[in-house]
Amino acid sequence: VTAPGEQLMAQNYIVPFTEGFAVGLTYFYELQQLPWSGSVHHVHHVASQSGWIQRSSMQDVKTVLLGRDGKELRAVEPGTEVQLVMQEILEMAGQSTQLDMPNSLIQQQPINRLSGMELSLHVDCPHSHKIRPTCFLSARRTIRDWTLRHEKDVINADGKRRVRELHGIRLKFEPGGSYWRFSLSKLVR
Repeated sequence: VTAPGEQLMAQNYIVPFTEGFAVGLTYFYELQQLPWSGSVHHVHHVASQSGWIQRSSMQDVKTVLLGRDGKELRAVEPGTEVQLVMQEILEMAGQSTQLDMPNSLIQQQPINRLSGMELSLHVDCPHSHKIRPTCFLSARRTIRDWTLRHEKDVINADGKRRVRELHGIRLKFEPGGSYWRFSLSKLVR
């Protein structure tokens, strides 16, 4: 939108700083600790007496980074933030060479650096009775074709406006995990 008499001037810039970005990640989870019998009438009693299992990547959870093939790339010990540079995330998702390749999800096939891409980081924390629990961090590319964001702002007192359309890598975080336990009440009816 332009003011009366104002011309809209379009300028396109490619600023290749995607490779310079890094992401810091910390996470936690909590599970209700149920009695071994599995009986429901004990649940409220246990929960009211701090019957929760609480885990955190900053305290006691080891984080293992997985490649696209499911093999371990590296491990991060508890107590530190999980630091990921963008090139490492691209490698985890099997996309390390794809930034300057055509985007096959779009008919005109611009390069991924222009159209952008969305990567999903999945933290999977399977329940374990181990002293040091471990969570697994993996990445995959989603099927989202264009990733863009519009920004509109006023840049001076005269009311000049700037409209920007930004393309890049969008990261989406997905928590997950599984919890299992033996339940005597489910076994014997």
